Amino acid sequence: MIALTDLDVYRLAEKLSDMIWDDYDSWPEKAQKTVGIQIIRSADSISANPAEGYGRFTAPDRKKFYRYSRGSFEETKNWLRKCTRRSLISEERSQSYNLITQELGSKTKCIHKCNEVASMKSFKFQISIFIFILLAMWGCTTGDKGNQAEASDEYTCPMHPTIIQDEPGTCPICAMDLVRKGQPGEEVKITAELNYLLKPTNAVVTTSIRTITPERKSMQIEILANGMITYDTRRSTSIPIRFGGRLDKLLIKYNFQLIRKGQKVLEIYSAELVAAQRDLLYLLGADSENTQLINGARERLALLGLSNEQINELEATKKESYSFSVYSPVDGYVIETSASPSINGSESKSAVATSGMPGGMSGGTPNQSGRQSSPGVANELAIREGMYVSAGQGIFSVVNTERVWAEFDLPQKDGGRIKVNDLIKIGVDHSSETIEAKVNFIQPFFKGGENFTKIRVYLPNRSNHFRIGQLVTASFSATTALSMWIPLSAKLDLGTSQVVFVKRRGVFRPKAIVTGIQSGDWIEILSGLETTDSLSYNAQFMVDSEGFIKVKN
Repeated sequence: MIALTDLDVYRLAEKLSDMIWDDYDSWPEKAQKTVGIQIIRSADSISANPAEGYGRFTAPDRKKFYRYSRGSFEETKNWLRKCTRRSLISEERSQSYNLITQELGSKTKCIHKCNEVASMKSFKFQISIFIFILLAMWGCTTGDKGNQAEASDEYTCPMHPTIIQDEPGTCPICAMDLVRKGQPGEEVKITAELNYLLKPTNAVVTTSIRTITPERKSMQIEILANGMITYDTRRSTSIPIRFGGRLDKLLIKYNFQLIRKGQKVLEIYSAELVAAQRDLLYLLGADSENTQLINGARERLALLGLSNEQINELEATKKESYSFSVYSPVDGYVIETSASPSINGSESKSAVATSGMPGGMSGGTPNQSGRQSSPGVANELAIREGMYVSAGQGIFSVVNTERVWAEFDLPQKDGGRIKVNDLIKIGVDHSSETIEAKVNFIQPFFKGGENFTKIRVYLPNRSNHFRIGQLVTASFSATTALSMWIPLSAKLDLGTSQVVFVKRRGVFRPKAIVTGIQSGDWIEILSGLETTDSLSYNAQFMVDSEGFIKVKN
């Protein structure tokens, strides 16, 4: 019989598993815990299964393990292809693996041929022993056939049933201990040891590894969220038109133009305002002593939007003005009302973030004509010189960015852990800078069929450090209630369920659990475990490369 180590297919299988073992050390921890453990077990099985099958006596037993070896070989090729796609193996190393797998695949039939030869020799040897036993039995029958010997116990070899003796001993073929044969009608008693052996091989795992017990405690967790810088809607001021008329001159050239308090915004011609001026001039000339009517005319002009300086200038010049100026009441960025119909809406915030507002993300700059250059069209004004406006119409709004908001959206399960005045760490996008602040406002809201919680932080911005529409991240710290926790490595995620391996009576059994939040290397257990349970510290280690997990609670 050919020695196992003399087979080329066995030597190639061991060489392949050694190459994979050497590459495993250079892989990152994530790859080692997932792909690494799987490919090492499947590669070792290519040579381990033929080795076990070689020690089997019957041909069906050997063929079964040879088929296992072929299955492990195909599984190993699958993992090698994945390692190549995920850049765990270089192209040069991948070519080396291809050469050895091609050679190994072409010689897989060799072990079957050797098995057939070994089976034929073993069969001839069994025939010889059987003939020898028949001759011996024939010689024993020469005595008195009428006297029947009292039935006695017989002993046989489990691997070679043809070997039968009337006393304990060893098999002359394989040197195994002989076992007593059962008598006809004798009941076989299933003991505790035998019952354990009859269980499915995928129902329990026996090994001696590190175990842990769940811990009931409170944990400090960190909640991460993404958000955006938006303007403070409380610092938005409208510039309404108090009288109807025609726009003679428009000094605002584009949306989000920076203006100062008292800066002229537009000039308007209003027939109503001209008539009100003439009424005042007529009263001053015709009835200057009638202070009641004169004060009423002045009050009417003030209500129409004229300042005291403009009214005094009118009385001094005695000449009505056909063009009236409108000034900005505050500093900030001017926004056309038609371009931002709801200053509190998320649509207007998105427009600010993408329309080239100075200090915004697009970073638009004025060109030679004085108009803001931007790839978006939201900068363009819908209103033009010569257009008519009505009294009370809001044309422009001015937004002051000396204070801004940082807003973050959190899922409802995380939002419930945040309280007003909680400390928060804000990180600016594409920067290592971290800012500490406090939560100023919490608002639950419903969006996209899900409940969320909006967290708002008020930030000073006098130096324009923050830009409208800028992406930011937030880190919240919170303490959980008293609950049960286990190390993250003790949990195995099967996709549809999560399990741990519980040790009972010396064996590990998989058990389904329900998990909660995660804090670093620990995870919360909502149900499925008790604090007295003993768990495997490394659940991934318990999974065989060719097995599956049978969960039974």
